[in-house]
Amino acid sequence: MLKHLNDAPVLSVTPCQLDAKVFNTLRLATLRLKTPIRLMLPGLRAMDIVIDHRLWVVVDRALDDLPIVAWDQFDNRNAIHSPVACRMRCFHFHAATIATKALLLAQELVSRQMEHAHHDEATA
Repeated sequence: MLKHLNDAPVLSVTPCQLDAKVFNTLRLATLRLKTPIRLMLPGLRAMDIVIDHRLWVVVDRALDDLPIVAWDQFDNRNAIHSPVACRMRCFHFHAATIATKALLLAQELVSRQMEHAHHDEATA
């Protein structure tokens, strides 16, 4: 998916919990929109998020897509309202700080994209 992901040194690997609403929105986007989904993250200079079925990665496009933070190994869950356990890999000193903002921005942006796609389908 991204050329530097396996080559970049990982500073930390931690289990984490993703908010159900964020996870559901981004997972639904991978089912409805063409993947991988790549979004510019406003307010996070030169950072994009790339979202696929099994991996979400924030990259620095000014540094040839060097990874900043990545989420993978999403667990199955019993209820749609439950948080989702996954693994977070940090490649940058400030990755944990960037992670929350990046996910919230991605949720907002893909929600808009899905609304536009739904609107376009309804008017076609």
